[in-house]
Amino acid sequence: SLFNEIGIYKIGDENDHVEHFCLGDNNDLWIALMGGGLGHLEPATGKTEIYTTADGLSNNTLYSILKDNHGNLWISTNKGISQFNPKTKTFRNIGEEEGLHIDEFNSDAFFQGNDGKMFFGGVGGMIGFYPDSLNKTRDYSLNMPLVITGFKVSGTERRFRKAIFETDTVKLGKEYAAYICNA
Repeated sequence: SLFNEIGIYKIGDENDHVEHFCLGDNNDLWIALMGGGLGHLEPATGKTEIYTTADGLSNNTLYSILKDNHGNLWISTNKGISQFNPKTKTFRNIGEEEGLHIDEFNSDAFFQGNDGKMFFGGVGGMIGFYPDSLNKTRDYSLNMPLVITGFKVSGTERRFRKAIFETDTVKLGKEYAAYICNA
């Protein structure tokens, strides 16, 4: 025989189709399961885990897994991209609200460049991004205060004694019949 069997590992149920493997930071394996979520296998011990939408994954149909320089996994799914931090066991999902214009990805449509740039292909095209640039992006889901940075009336910029964001009240003339307050 050309192959020597060193072990048999079972992860998920018999209906789960394995789409992709990714080597983790500890010689463990992360497994994209078609419909079964994200599998984790420690070959040395045989221990397995499954992460699904119940744990925060965006969708249980996974296609590809790429790992960034910090050990985070970037997973293409049938509902955007999920980022998984194996240390904290938490997911961050990236979809249309974050500017992603592809919802459903495809099998075998992935690539990681030598500079770390990741590419995933799917229904409607392909995306490419540097994971560190997304990690630095502000989380706009937090309640952020409204900050007014400019003020125009009929297309003409108006100036004030203080910066507009430091001004607490602006009163318009009668022809505008409105008050704008920055609380």
